[in-house]
Amino acid sequence: MNTNRIGKKWWLLTAAGLTLACFVLTLSHDGAAQTTKKADPKAKTKDKDKAKEDTTESPKKEKAEPPPSTFPARRDIVEGSKLAPLVAMIDEHITKGWKGNSTYPSERCTDHEFIRRASIDIIGRIPTPKEVDAFMKHGESTRRSWLVNAMLDGKEYDNGREYAQNFANLWTVNLMTRSGSGKHYQAQMNDWLYDQFKGDEKNAPDWSRSARALIAVQGDTNKGDGRAANYLLHNLGEAQNANVRDKNGKFDMVPATSRTTRLFLGIRTQCVQCHDHPFNGEWRQDHFWGINTFLRQIDTKGTQGNARPVMFAAKKKQKGVVGTEEFTLSDNKSFNANGLISFERRNGIVFFTDAFMLDPLKKVPKKAESPRREILAGYVTSSPWFAKAFVNRTWGHFFGTSFTKGPVDDFHEQNPVSHPELLDKLAEM
Repeated sequence: MNTNRIGKKWWLLTAAGLTLACFVLTLSHDGAAQTTKKADPKAKTKDKDKAKEDTTESPKKEKAEPPPSTFPARRDIVEGSKLAPLVAMIDEHITKGWKGNSTYPSERCTDHEFIRRASIDIIGRIPTPKEVDAFMKHGESTRRSWLVNAMLDGKEYDNGREYAQNFANLWTVNLMTRSGSGKHYQAQMNDWLYDQFKGDEKNAPDWSRSARALIAVQGDTNKGDGRAANYLLHNLGEAQNANVRDKNGKFDMVPATSRTTRLFLGIRTQCVQCHDHPFNGEWRQDHFWGINTFLRQIDTKGTQGNARPVMFAAKKKQKGVVGTEEFTLSDNKSFNANGLISFERRNGIVFFTDAFMLDPLKKVPKKAESPRREILAGYVTSSPWFAKAFVNRTWGHFFGTSFTKGPVDDFHEQNPVSHPELLDKLAEM
């Protein structure tokens, strides 16, 4: 994805993959099931000679059915001529994977199964009888494509509002979890995400723009893009002593570091917070703290004097009503002014690192005037892992399994990609 848009084109492409649900992406690695007949414990042999005859030759195992030489042809017509070549490309790679592993697809799901699956995945609920009737009135070869289009922005589904709300709900949990912040702040994030997924006449949905705001936004939590600040406010980490803020910053930003790389790059850097990765040499301890350094100049200010949102019941010393205070998120260049953060190795030796983005060559330019978070946001959204992480997560959402065998947000050598060429091609769009 050159601009990493999540507009109608990409969603339709993903939905075209959803029509592969007629085969079910998860591959059947086993052949035809073998059946064994259990002996009746109450049965008695009538003739000893007969029993001897039955035991003279052991039964032969049935051979697994070989995969078919040809695979089922697509029965669906994807609306939009521009998408047809892309759908054919997906089919080609998936079929190649089947052949390469001597497997074959499951039976095509029924139309009623499809509308249920698509409804739950796209708009977050099961279909109504009226919606099922409208779906079945369309031709067999076009009804599935029509359904996806309608859910994204059709008048039949409130012009895409249900789709936008469903994905706003999902990403509110991804960014802020289900606890740890008050409902007021989660609602602010949810409202902002809804606007991002819905888009308007001036701005189509663009995931790269949304990610940049989440990482680099400055502003008030109750205004416009400032609502995105609730992501970092939720993941500030431990507060630093006031006498070391010039050196270390106001917060340690540890949760924000690991969550940012995991959600936007599909890389779990929390594994290397305290030591180099134990199983592969891809990520080291300085990678975690190099990214962490980008975030150490964050400053916060609450309208009631607090430094961060408080979820739980008010304590005697706290001011105002807990859970409704508004905050301003900004950058303070006096915090961590030298741009170095220390980290301790397991042998007790202390090292220092400056800000760099999983690559020593991607550091903060010496004469940079932009805040470090803006530089980090640019590095993240221009990384090839950014688009791959989005594609992998979306594919996993619709099919129940992603291109990676293990977690959807954990790219590394021990979590191989099943269709690397297809993942790369989708990420380039």
